[in-house]
Amino acid sequence: MKHWWFIGSSYIHYLLKAKTKYVIHSPFVYELINNILEKKGDIPDLAELDKTRKDVFKRTTVLETTDLGAGAGNRSYVTLYQPLGKIARKRTLGKKYLYLLYRLTQYFQPKNILEFGTSVGISTSYIGKAGTFNKFVTMEGCAVLSAHAGEVFRKLKLSGVEIRTGSFDTMLEKVLDEFTQLDLVFFDGNHRKKHTIKYF
Repeated sequence: MKHWWFIGSSYIHYLLKAKTKYVIHSPFVYELINNILEKKGDIPDLAELDKTRKDVFKRTTVLETTDLGAGAGNRSYVTLYQPLGKIARKRTLGKKYLYLLYRLTQYFQPKNILEFGTSVGISTSYIGKAGTFNKFVTMEGCAVLSAHAGEVFRKLKLSGVEIRTGSFDTMLEKVLDEFTQLDLVFFDGNHRKKHTIKYF
């Protein structure tokens, strides 16, 4: 019992003392907070990206899509019929996380990027617009969604992003062989624990 009391009181003591970034001793974490989490100011790219995201969310075209990931449950895949906007809203990160992705990419400037789960290309666009890259491959299980992602990239003039369509299980090894190194890997597809660990 004394052991748990010590851990609890130590944690409360930490929370009371560590209220600001000025008590952080790690230069890396301090810079991360200063230059990414607390960075203010308008960024023209974000306004354009937000407009494109909202436009996609409004689309009512019903698509036949194949889900090879967590949406399939215990099956290897499931076929769904849903409006494009609904698919995009369901499979896209919230705005604050998209901004975080953008700012992280802008700050670290990764040159070799791999993304699991393109969907309609929203997250990919926030990463791609944040800096310059040598190689950016994004993988998507559904050909219909890959095609719509390509449209989003063209609209945003985001050239150089390569979409690979198919099961991660069958194409990952080949995709990895295309890279000499990886600077950023974003896992946002097939969210099942077993598969995510396997890909990692």
